This record gives sequence, structure tokens and C-alpha cells, in this order.
Amino acid sequence: MIIAGYAGTGKSTFAAQIKNAIDLTTMPFSRILPTDGSGEPEAEKAAPWLFDPLYPDNYMAAVLRAEGRYDYVIIPTSEWVIYRLQKEYGRKIVVCCPTDECKEEYRRRFADRGNSDEFIEIYIGKWEEFLLNVREFDNVVHIPLGPGEASDRHPGEAGQ
Repeated sequence: MIIAGYAGTGKSTFAAQIKNAIDLTTMPFSRILPTDGSGEPEAEKAAPWLFDPLYPDNYMAAVLRAEGRYDYVIIPTSEWVIYRLQKEYGRKIVVCCPTDECKEEYRRRFADRGNSDEFIEIYIGKWEEFLLNVREFDNVVHIPLGPGEASDRHPGEAGQ
């Protein structure tokens, strides 16, 4: 099963705590990152690293490989990825995204987990635009997440 989750919805937490799941972030595929292991993963999101010329084909190949090895492949809500998975590969996608009233909750989540100001500006500054695009995905199963339903705790504990 391929599950696409909006930024901050708990993709990494879900993948870490659910048997046979992988959080397949785009960063290692879309950017040429430092090889010395420096930096914080959340702080590096939206950093101005060099784009990898193999992207997006290298990412699509990784998603398809992971699908054969894991029960749950967790990906970001990238419009082109979802479109290609559906149109070119006939995959069904589950899409999780926050409801409108979660904007400030997600701003806090991004700051608390160490995302850069640039990342926060992208995802909060364009909140309505991003969510409109995600909600308009065709032929997917939409799962709206209300206040408190995305968490850094186990997914079953969200909202408690």
C-alpha cells in the first residue's frame, strides 16, 4: 500500500512504529547532500542543496522497489509522484492531509521538530494552496486529519 502524507502528518513516526513500513522521503533522491553525515535531517529539508539530475526517475524507481519489499510505502504528497504512480503504474494511493483548522498546530510541529524557517515559510506560507492541490487529487482515498490527529507519538495515540 502506498500512503502519501502531507508534511508533518506523522509519516516518519508511522513508518518507524508499524511493522514492514518504510518512510521514503524524497531528500536523498532529489538533492545531492553532504556525505559527511553533518546536519539535522529535519533542518535540511528545503535547504538549498544541489538538485540531483537523476531525480525524479531515481525516486520513482525507489518507490516501486520498496512496494515489492514493504507492506506500507510512505511518501510525501508530491503531485507529480502521485500522478505518475497512478497514470504510469496503475497504483492506488491513500492520501492523508490536515484539515484547514490545523495550520497553527502544524506551524508549531514544524518548529518543534527543528524544520528551518524556509521550510516553515514554504509549508505554512502556502498552506491553502498546497492543501487545495492535495485535496484535488483524483482517484485516491482521502483521509483528512483534524486537530490533534497527527502526532509524534504512535499513530494510534493521536488526539489523546
